[in-house]
Amino acid sequence: MIDRSAFRLEDVPLATDRAEGFRFVSSFGEVFQAADGTWVLTSAEAVHFAQRHPELFSSQGATQASSGIPVPLVPVAIDPPAHTKYRRVLDPMFAPRVVNAMEDDLRAQARDLVATFADTGECDVVRDVARLFPTQVFLTFFGMRLTDRDQLIDWVETILDHSSGVGTAQASPEVVEAATGLFAYVQGYIDEKRRDPGDDVLSWVLALEGDEAWSNEELLGFTFLFTLAGLDTVAAAIGFLMQRVALDIELRRHLIADPALMGPVIEETLRLEPPAPWVTRVTTEDVELSGTLIPAGSPVIVSLATANREPGQYQHPDEVRRHPGRPWPRDVRGRDPSVSRVAPCPAGAAARRRGVPQADPRIRGRARFRTNGQVAGGHVAPRLSSARVPGRGEGVVMRVLIDDEHCAGSGRCYLLASASFGDDERAYGRVIGDGTIVDHRLEPARQVVLACAEEAITIEDVERAVSYRAGTRGGTWQLST
Repeated sequence: MIDRSAFRLEDVPLATDRAEGFRFVSSFGEVFQAADGTWVLTSAEAVHFAQRHPELFSSQGATQASSGIPVPLVPVAIDPPAHTKYRRVLDPMFAPRVVNAMEDDLRAQARDLVATFADTGECDVVRDVARLFPTQVFLTFFGMRLTDRDQLIDWVETILDHSSGVGTAQASPEVVEAATGLFAYVQGYIDEKRRDPGDDVLSWVLALEGDEAWSNEELLGFTFLFTLAGLDTVAAAIGFLMQRVALDIELRRHLIADPALMGPVIEETLRLEPPAPWVTRVTTEDVELSGTLIPAGSPVIVSLATANREPGQYQHPDEVRRHPGRPWPRDVRGRDPSVSRVAPCPAGAAARRRGVPQADPRIRGRARFRTNGQVAGGHVAPRLSSARVPGRGEGVVMRVLIDDEHCAGSGRCYLLASASFGDDERAYGRVIGDGTIVDHRLEPARQVVLACAEEAITIEDVERAVSYRAGTRGGTWQLST
């Protein structure tokens, strides 16, 4: 008999086998109360419910109590409907067209990092790349000096290493000191951009006028959030991705043979290893979930990682599907793992692009990998079975459609199937042309439909006059009614 009240987050055995660690969390139940009084949601159903009902599971207050941050962390610590105001401004600023315009500069920065160790024949991926590159991307986006990188990293690591993350403890002296230094740094840049704006995110926000204009407090919280959430989570994502590629020889061979698979592999890595595996909420009223009553005002941990690996959602939930030419399974998140809204992270396109490497010519084709023994899910499990769109044949004409009311702008569609999907002025998905697809463009479109967590995309069989969309379980299809 499991004693649910004995559960402590710090006891989860993630160091040697993360799959086993997340199963350990799930073993305590779908909804349970931990030793410190925090409620934990583990199942896909419970997580989905909490993420889609911010009026019951509030971000406001939950993300700030333990961090010593005196300003709202825009936009993640803001509940709807006010949250929409910020997303309307931010989504276009991180649209693929903006990221594409910066790509050459960012790739040059990545190559410069690789050049520092290419001739040695080895590197520590986290120390030499993942820890540094996301900070440089942030500085570039916000128009700040790259020479500030190491100081920013020091502040962020101090804040994260000394914060409880569950919204119940007072900030430590180390957090207060680091946060004070970071706030002063950010305020200095805000003042500088007011005097001399540039072509960067901070200047764009400062240029807003009228009802759309942001207060100085909002600007501080926004920049502070992107510093904290963006740098640590993307560094973790790069580390998890490279570890998976290092341990999976077959997957590595597929990626070398077909670099177009990198996008789907990144999506699968984010499903398996969300850089923020759990997010915090506070209940606004009594809520009954999975037969358990959670009182109003309770701190809640929403476990994205366990929902993403739920056996009922996937045939082999702990493995990356590795066969090329087959659709990737759909995840259950309904959101990106590093933000607190059902709508995905506004910087998701930029973050995913950071995970798509362009190998330095000096190391491409001769890379070798090793790990330090702290591996994630090193066991081998059976491969995922494929899902099929009924009616496909040579020359069969299909059409893809996007439901604007359900699209939340995750960006997976135009990242995974750029020949069929683009982005609109909000950075949400749009169909290119009349949406007609045939033969070789059908497979990427299948992947997109299954990857759309909002189930906003449909494939229409023109000849049969029927439509198919993602089913209620990942990797399946069902007839639209």
